[in-house]
Amino acid sequence: MSDYQLFAAGQLAITLFFPVIAAVAYYVKAPGSDAKQRVSFILHSIALMLAAVYAVLVAPWSGGQSEIFIWPFYFLLIAFLVGLIYTLRQYTGPRDLHFFQLLQIPSAVWVWLAGTMTITHDWL
Repeated sequence: MSDYQLFAAGQLAITLFFPVIAAVAYYVKAPGSDAKQRVSFILHSIALMLAAVYAVLVAPWSGGQSEIFIWPFYFLLIAFLVGLIYTLRQYTGPRDLHFFQLLQIPSAVWVWLAGTMTITHDWL
């Protein structure tokens, strides 16, 4: 990995703690034993983590042509939002787990900001 990728990974890694915790909590506490249903409740967390990893991985090639590389990143962030809404509406287990979403939303904002700067190579 280049120095730039290591720097970007450091900026994005600090926020990935919350999606991991939320995914584990929703998977463990989901009612029923159907693995497919449990996974559907954690897909938004996975999409957020993938967005951060994607931003770091494409950084070496995205410098001059960021518009090509930014769209998959935005797609993953949109998938996060859709999955978040799905989870909030469909989850029938303990509602106190939704507290983790309050922690994931600022994480998503940081992934959007730092990831966009990583892909465009245009830091504030």
